[in-house]
Amino acid sequence: MARFDKKKEIDRTIPPHDIEAERSVLGALLLDSESVVKVVEFLYPRHFYRNVHGIIYEAIINLYEKREPADLVTLPDELKRMDNLEKVGGVSYLTDLVN
Repeated sequence: MARFDKKKEIDRTIPPHDIEAERSVLGALLLDSESVVKVVEFLYPRHFYRNVHGIIYEAIINLYEKREPADLVTLPDELKRMDNLEKVGGVSYLTDLVN
């Protein structure tokens, strides 16, 4: 009789993710707005495990497409325009990403 291993079953349902890595990527994009060119072709908002990180990345891409830098001045404005600033944790969360 096969033994059911509940832990293995649960592990298969949770996609691999690393929240700190996501935060580091977003922080790097904010610290060096030109770095978005290196990831825009293969990194998409849906690749982020945390929905709020995908929203932040989408706003960074929006700024890139408008040829505007993504920084702690422009990004909150873009997120506000998207009606998502408070949803992602406000300016304080964005500031934490670069620290």
